[in-house]
Amino acid sequence: MFADYFSIDVGSVTILDIDQRVLNFIEQKGDKYGLNIKTVNRDLRKELPEEIRNFSDVFFTDPPYTVEGIKLFTARGTSGLRKEPGKTAYISFSSRPPDETSSIFASLSSLGLAPRELIPGFNRYVGAQLHAGASNMLRCSSGSTGCMDISIDADKIYTNRRRKASEI
Repeated sequence: MFADYFSIDVGSVTILDIDQRVLNFIEQKGDKYGLNIKTVNRDLRKELPEEIRNFSDVFFTDPPYTVEGIKLFTARGTSGLRKEPGKTAYISFSSRPPDETSSIFASLSSLGLAPRELIPGFNRYVGAQLHAGASNMLRCSSGSTGCMDISIDADKIYTNRRRKASEI
């Protein structure tokens, strides 16, 4: 559906996730429908494996909904893109206050990405209450300058790690 919506010609798909159960489910569905899907069990707090760096034309990420999570997962996605202008990134994120949105967009720029389209409420999460059960989809294109290093605190990518120790 996603590929059809954005008119993407899919040759093969590589999916990274930390949860092996999710990967097993995806593999089963890929086999059932004859799709060319490779799954990789990966904690994206760590760098991408060498074999999938500078590898793809498109990446999609639905990161943890913190500013640090969005930055980290987008940085991992850009490291997987071929180092040519015009590659595409699809980034899901919830609506944020203006200062946080500005920080996200500044990070995108430092990663060599130019925003092209924002689709509000693109993702719907059945039963989810956080962020009204929806998130936005941002489509970006890579530039010719490539990815610059950005500072990311991987310990702050999840909302439960952002709480002060006194709140726990």
